[in-house]
Order: sequence, then C-alpha cells, then structure tokens
Amino acid sequence: MHIVDTSIQDFLDTTLESNVYRVFSLAGDASSRRYFRIVLDQSSWVLMKWEPFDPDNYPFLSVLNHFKKNEVRVPQVVKLAPSQGLVLLEDLGI
Repeated sequence: MHIVDTSIQDFLDTTLESNVYRVFSLAGDASSRRYFRIVLDQSSWVLMKWEPFDPDNYPFLSVLNHFKKNEVRVPQVVKLAPSQGLVLLEDLGI
C-alpha cells in the first residue's frame, strides 16, 4: 500500500530502519482514529493514527498502563510520535 501521509512513512522508515514494510488498513471504531497493520518480514505491528497528544495526559496510554499494572495482557508500545498523533504497538492480532 502506498502511504499518502509522509509523516507516517517517515516515522515507519525511521522506527523500523527499513522502507520495505507493507501497510494494511484495519477497521477502526466510530472515532477519527485510523489503524494500520505494518508487516516487515515475519514481524508485524499495529499503528494508530489520531490527533497530536500529550503522552503524560493521554487516556489511551493511561488505560493501557492501568491494565498492564493489573496484569492484563496489553500490547507493548513500541514507539510514540505524540506531535504526529502516532502510536506503534505490538500486534496481538496475528
């Protein structure tokens, strides 16, 4: 898939240290968030794209950390780009 948003492409190129990954759109929820499955070789991640956020005051991360502290299996955060609204997560769906 060709990525129209160059900020996403730059983020992935830098984070994955490659530009040969594949990107697949995933069904989202009713919000304006967008989700993508990123595949590189035998590894995959989920990329969430939303509006810019403050990582110290971001409900998604607060809930994720709360669940993690209570030993609920949640995806690991691989990389954040708060000013771009990007969160790269471990893929628990494959």
